[in-house]
Amino acid sequence: MLVNAPKCNEALRMFTNWCLGPGDDVTVYAWSDTDYDQISKEMVLKKYEESRDEATILDKEWADFQKEFDSHLGFDRQLSLKMALDMAGVDFSGREHDALDDARNFFTTLDGIHM
Repeated sequence: MLVNAPKCNEALRMFTNWCLGPGDDVTVYAWSDTDYDQISKEMVLKKYEESRDEATILDKEWADFQKEFDSHLGFDRQLSLKMALDMAGVDFSGREHDALDDARNFFTTLDGIHM
């Protein structure tokens, strides 16, 4: 699956360029804080040199929608994305913990739950 994929630094640059494209303030949402933590570790490991513009995205923690979801609904423990989708009456599509499938399902959750 990774034969023709961009290297980590290139993929990160593509992501930040995409985020910065509109020129607006950007808040990156993720389902839990693990994505931010992993990318931060990879940046150190791969010696990623971020631009000043990229720092506006990469140097601040991303918004944890899982935490917001759980807090808004009064749950004491964190619910999985699949469980949140189930609560919204949406079937999870694809494989859990697959980055692209999780992202697609995450945005389905946002559309299905009006917070």
